[in-house]
Amino acid sequence: RVGDHENLDGLAVLSATRLATRSQVFSKATLTSVLGSVTLDLSKAAPASGASVSAKQIAKAKVQFNPDVIEKGDFVKLDNQSAVGEVIEINSKTAVVAFGSILTSVKVNRLTKVSRSQVKKEEKTYNRTSSLIQEKISTRKLSFKADLDVRGMRGEEALQVVIDHIDDIIMLDVHEFRILHGTGGGILRQMIREYLQTVDLVQHFRDEKIQMGGAGITVVTME
Repeated sequence: RVGDHENLDGLAVLSATRLATRSQVFSKATLTSVLGSVTLDLSKAAPASGASVSAKQIAKAKVQFNPDVIEKGDFVKLDNQSAVGEVIEINSKTAVVAFGSILTSVKVNRLTKVSRSQVKKEEKTYNRTSSLIQEKISTRKLSFKADLDVRGMRGEEALQVVIDHIDDIIMLDVHEFRILHGTGGGILRQMIREYLQTVDLVQHFRDEKIQMGGAGITVVTME
């Protein structure tokens, strides 16, 4: 019986060893199977990632600037003008464009599409230019004399001086000024007044008061 017990113990040890070995093999097989499934899942997921990149590329391509296609909301220029407007409505032949607060209907073939980045650059340039102009105007106002003396000048020469002076008057927003032309034969006075009648921003003009020069001076009032 002692021998039987020894045999039974031996069998028990052998069985336990086999079970342990099978357990290790099973664990490795299971681990390999799991890792394989993970690898498989990752390989399946890879195309989805690639598809996502492709979708982004397609989306990016859709928003690329196309100068040949003008649509509602696009920024455009009219022929070779510098002003930029926004397309409000458009069909195959004509478009309604807003240039600031002004709406105008123009033919599509007269429009040139402008990119948003270009619009931003032009806005910055405009702001800088506008600031410089305002600075120059302020400086000019400090030394500008509104009254103009053309006495002794020939007709054409005097008229050109008056034209240039009125340009400055308009730019500097002067409301009223005087032109000293003298009396003489009245020819210079007549030429100047005929020109003043053609200037839209001239509200009216008159002789100066008699005690201050009378018909030898024209007082001009701007709008």
